[in-house]
Amino acid sequence: MRSLPPLLSRTLVALAFLGLAFLFYYRIGDAPIYLAHDEAMFGVVAHDIGWHGRDVDGNVLPLFMHMNGVYWNMPAHVYLTALFVRLFGTTEMAIRASSATASLAAVFLIYAFCRRVFRHRGFALLGAALLALSPAFFIDSRLSTDHHYPLLAVGLWLICLARFFEDPNRVRWLALAGLSLGVGVYTYGASVLLMPIYVALTTILLLKTGVRRPRAYGGFFVAFAIAVVPFAAFLFTHRGYVGDVANMYKVYDASRFTALQGARELLSWTSLGARADVYFSYFNPSMLFFSGAGSLIQSTRQAGFFLAPFLILLPASVIFVLKYEVDWFAWLALVAFFATPLAASIVDEHGAVQRVIVMAAFGAILVAYFVQRVSAESRAWVRAGVWTLVALLPISFVRFDADYLGDYRRRSSFYFEQNIRGAFELAIEESKHAGGSDVCISRGINPLVDWYWKFYLRKHGVEPLESHTTYFDTPGEARNKCAPGIIVVSEIATCDQIAATRARGPEKILEPGGSPSFCVF
Repeated sequence: MRSLPPLLSRTLVALAFLGLAFLFYYRIGDAPIYLAHDEAMFGVVAHDIGWHGRDVDGNVLPLFMHMNGVYWNMPAHVYLTALFVRLFGTTEMAIRASSATASLAAVFLIYAFCRRVFRHRGFALLGAALLALSPAFFIDSRLSTDHHYPLLAVGLWLICLARFFEDPNRVRWLALAGLSLGVGVYTYGASVLLMPIYVALTTILLLKTGVRRPRAYGGFFVAFAIAVVPFAAFLFTHRGYVGDVANMYKVYDASRFTALQGARELLSWTSLGARADVYFSYFNPSMLFFSGAGSLIQSTRQAGFFLAPFLILLPASVIFVLKYEVDWFAWLALVAFFATPLAASIVDEHGAVQRVIVMAAFGAILVAYFVQRVSAESRAWVRAGVWTLVALLPISFVRFDADYLGDYRRRSSFYFEQNIRGAFELAIEESKHAGGSDVCISRGINPLVDWYWKFYLRKHGVEPLESHTTYFDTPGEARNKCAPGIIVVSEIATCDQIAATRARGPEKILEPGGSPSFCVF
């Protein structure tokens, strides 16, 4: 394919990334419509780290943050979000913008890798765009979660491998590849398994390409090992971590089994059959190309994990790599694409696309590589067919994005715990007008209602109100715990029962469709 002049091509690439940045940040505070509970929890911890240098338990700048009894935060997302909170305040937009920024950095790293191996800005940009516009990746990037953070480590790993294969004598690039994967352990919970999988794939790749020098392997493994030393030390000093994770994700019953016994349970024939079923769920065509995840937090249900043209482009790319002699990175992308769900399969949850977001990068690289190779095809009809599918990709994304910014917000409101924001912000405003009145909150609103309350107190700068907050479980308890004059927040189901005990009627909090979800007395 004929190349554009360097200055023009660089300008077009810069404009393309500005366009991607606009898509990722546009209306990020209200699309999705509300905060998911994970976002509220991350936001609270990030606020406390950013402003006080401590987590919610008072630990000073911890490597891992223990939350909600059994959940442990990996540090990468929390500390980047803490920086954004410190700079821009504790808001929905700020905590989500940190997540989108990490995704844009990952897209740029994939572009830099593709630019080096494709040796063509246009096809490198295509690879980056295919990642950025994958619905699953795009949706997750606009949530304040850490599922896509491993892509930062993966992008650096791939760039380092590319530099090594350009000059195999410079083994320091292999050491940096190992370091990238080691640091990647701290990006997401599943990375504890995911990064060692990529270490194994790198080893197989080196053997496959004829690398025999012990020094090359030594540098790679030593660098990875050094990077994971803090995690190993953490495991040694926090013996309950493995059990907490096992209980959190129902891997095995840590109250009954030790870690070794749990591993045996996991490797039992019945368990392996269940894990295989989970593994293959990530290659369900419906999930990949049509409907995405079952949850409306991670999918609009109107688009798949990939855009619709991938229905043809991705299988064609896989067949091409299997059938023909290909470059090392195409082989690696194919194997990594199918190996990535192995880590997610430990958890017995089918099609949880947030756990396999990294697949989007390998799928994008495969398809971009296929398009580049087919562009040199002598048969015009083959070239025309492939480029027609490529031309349909932005059309498919526009259709997805219009729904994402439109009706999806209404459809997904229940999955995002409904309008807790409206209820709590009204309660905070009422408390201010009453000179700092106490607040009573129903636990029936949400099992993690206290985390939402902490977030909105921090957002509005009224953290002292937390010590003047009481929680109740039933309307009868509200009658005993919530004195007259105290502000009460409840779910709509118990609104009438609580109203009978209050001096004035409630203000009802509405959803986008007009139905009430909460009451504030």
